[in-house]
Amino acid sequence: ILENTGFLDGIDANAIQAMSASGMIVKVRADDVIVEAGKIEKEITIILEGDCKLYSGNKSISHLGPGDIFGEVAFFRGDGERTASVRALSNARLLILKKNFLDSLWEKHPDAVYTILFRPGSVLAERVSDTTTQLRQASSAN
Repeated sequence: ILENTGFLDGIDANAIQAMSASGMIVKVRADDVIVEAGKIEKEITIILEGDCKLYSGNKSISHLGPGDIFGEVAFFRGDGERTASVRALSNARLLILKKNFLDSLWEKHPDAVYTILFRPGSVLAERVSDTTTQLRQASSAN
């Protein structure tokens, strides 16, 4: 069974069991590129173990660890295009939730899917806020 990372907090144990049994859990090694900007992939990834780096070009955007997610922008965009790349900083274990899996999970665990789909909104809002702050700081430095 999946351990309950921050992203999975409050989700019914039966739904977590269903994700363990049917969701895609992958192991990656340190320095593996997990996703690349520009690729088309409609999936949300939850980091279960390990550390990753979100980056664009050569610029590091964010450090991600257990309970963090990535892929939410591509998941919700109409075209599914990745806006950033992710590289493993250490060996890591990831839960990949594809749209078709969430559609099937909805039939038995709609509350869990609602929670899974609602939480990226707060992640997106926080990232937009951080980016806005960085842009303000950069423009005031000039």
